[in-house]
Amino acid sequence: MLLLSLGIGWRQRYIKARHRAVLAKLALLNTASSQTDILSEQKQTDTEEAANRATKRQIDVARKQRLKFCYEVRQRLLQLGQIGLWGGGFTLCLRLFPQTRWVQSMVLAGLSVTLLQLLLTGAIIYLVIRISFVSIDHIVAALSQGRLLPANRSTRAIQRLQTFSGVVKGASAFFFMGVGGLIALAIMGINTVPLLAGVSIFGVAISFGAQSLVKDMINGLFVLLEDQYGVGDVITANNETGLVEAMNLRITQLRSLDGDLVTIPNGNIAMVKNHTSHWSRVNLAIDVAYHTDLDHAIAVIEQVATHMSQDQDWQDLILEPPRVLGVDKFGDNSITIRLWIQTQPLKQWEVGREFRRRLKYAFDAEGISIPFPQRSIWFKNSLQTDRAVHSH
Repeated sequence: MLLLSLGIGWRQRYIKARHRAVLAKLALLNTASSQTDILSEQKQTDTEEAANRATKRQIDVARKQRLKFCYEVRQRLLQLGQIGLWGGGFTLCLRLFPQTRWVQSMVLAGLSVTLLQLLLTGAIIYLVIRISFVSIDHIVAALSQGRLLPANRSTRAIQRLQTFSGVVKGASAFFFMGVGGLIALAIMGINTVPLLAGVSIFGVAISFGAQSLVKDMINGLFVLLEDQYGVGDVITANNETGLVEAMNLRITQLRSLDGDLVTIPNGNIAMVKNHTSHWSRVNLAIDVAYHTDLDHAIAVIEQVATHMSQDQDWQDLILEPPRVLGVDKFGDNSITIRLWIQTQPLKQWEVGREFRRRLKYAFDAEGISIPFPQRSIWFKNSLQTDRAVHSH
C-alpha cells in the first residue's frame, strides 16, 4: 500500500512537472515565432501578418486548454485512487492481526453498501464539477478567440463572456450538487417525489419572505442577458461611480475612485449609466477670454487634436478624427468652445489628460489666454460727488 501510494504521488508530481514543461515550451515557441514575424514583416502585408498572428494565437490557446483539461482529469482521478487505496489498504491491514480483526469487523459493519455508494457518489460529483469548470473555461477561451463569434468581435464581447463564465460556473456547481443530493437521498431509500413537492411548496413560501433576494436575482439575470454592463466597465449606479470589479446574479461590486469597494444589490439598481460601452468620448469644454480671436483659437484646438490623433503613441486609442463643434456658450468671464474625441473604452480620461497638457503649451505659444474671474465696478454720478467734495 505504501509503495502504491508513493507511486501515485510520484505520478502526480510527474504529470505536474510535465504540464509545466510543456507550457514553458509553448511560451518559448511563441517567443521565437514572434521574433520570426518581426524579421519577416517586410515581406508580408499588414493584413497577412495580422491574420497569421491571430491564427497562431488561437492554436496556442487551444493547446493550453486541451493540456489543462487533460491535466485536471488525470490529477482528480489520481486523487480518488489515492483515497481508495488508503481506505482499502487500511481495512486489509486490520485483518492481518487477531488483535485488530474486531476493529475490521466494526469498520466493515459501518461501511455498508449504502455508505460506499454515498462516498462514490460524492467523489463522482466532485470530479464532474471540476471537469465542468475546466470545460467552461475551454468554451469561454474558444469564444474569446473567435471560433464561434464573428470576426469583428470586440473586447466588450470578451468581457461579457468572462462575466458569464463566473455565473455559469456557480450555476453548474449548484446544479450538480443538487443532483448529487437527490441521488444520495435515493440511495438511502427516501422517496424523492414527495420531497420535491414539499421543497417546491417550501420554496414558494421562502420566495414570499425573500422577495428582495428574488428581485435581485431576476434583475441580475436581465443585466447579463441585455448586456447592460459587465466586469471591467465603469458605470454610475445609485449615484455611485466606479469600475465593475465583480458581479453575479445578486450583487454588483464597484471600485470607486477613492479605492472603496461599493456593493449594490441588483434589485436596487433603477438606472445605470455605462461610461465604457463599446466606445467612450472625451467631452471638453475649453474656455477662452472674450478678447480672444475665436477663429484662431478654434484653429489651434483643431491642430492640436489632429496632431495627437496622428501620433503613433495615441492613434490606436482615438477611434475617429476629433470634432471641434465650435462656440458652445457665452459665460460670465469666458467663451466656451466644445470638442469631442471618440476613444476606446476606458481611455477617455487618459486621452483627455494628454490633450489638455498639449493644448496648454499650444495656447501659451500662440498667446491665447485662459480666462480668470473678473469684475467691472461702475460708479454713478461720480462728477457730482467730486464737485460736492471740492465745495466743502
